[in-house]
Amino acid sequence: MSEHVTHRVARRASWRAWTVLGGLLLLLAHTLDHHAYHALAISKPTLSEWESHAWYRTIKSVGELPVWLIVGLILVVADRLRRVQRWWPRALAVPLGAACAGLTAELLKLILSRERPTRLIDGEFHFQGYVWHAPLSGFIDSANLGLPSSHAATAFGGAIALGLVLPRARYPAWALASLCAFSRVVASAHWLSDVVLGAIVGYALAMFVCSRLRLPTD
Repeated sequence: MSEHVTHRVARRASWRAWTVLGGLLLLLAHTLDHHAYHALAISKPTLSEWESHAWYRTIKSVGELPVWLIVGLILVVADRLRRVQRWWPRALAVPLGAACAGLTAELLKLILSRERPTRLIDGEFHFQGYVWHAPLSGFIDSANLGLPSSHAATAFGGAIALGLVLPRARYPAWALASLCAFSRVVASAHWLSDVVLGAIVGYALAMFVCSRLRLPTD
């Protein structure tokens, strides 16, 4: 068996192992959804109260694309200053990983069609439990859908990609992505399984994007 074929078989086996692990994590998160919500989420917080906290806005922003576009720009400047020849893969990997993960999460929301644990009524979040709609019905009415969390997907898509192109930054990046996902549960905006599936989507898309770019590393 050639080295190329051996590498391909090993990569497929790795993906299968990660798929099984992701499935088990998602199943565990689904089992713990109600426990996690009642243990972590604040009872009926107003949207304005959450948005008034600078720490919450900062952590939440990790799950938004502009942050990862800025990170990509910083990598461009750093690589050009160091006269790195192939600077563009690193510049693309981080924002592209975040963007692909966020868009995939938004598409999955429309397909899976499960609402958030709360519904916003007159500026307040009211707990409603599991509310599932028929699969694909999100393409007709996308209001209040939450599975998976696009903030968690974007955060982990960017963080995993950043960890691959800049290994020394991997742990701080992963920590920030985890805090972003945690904040969405605490703010009553998502179930635990919403953010876990978002993290899985972020990981998968970041790995896929980076594998296609053949990245140079530090």
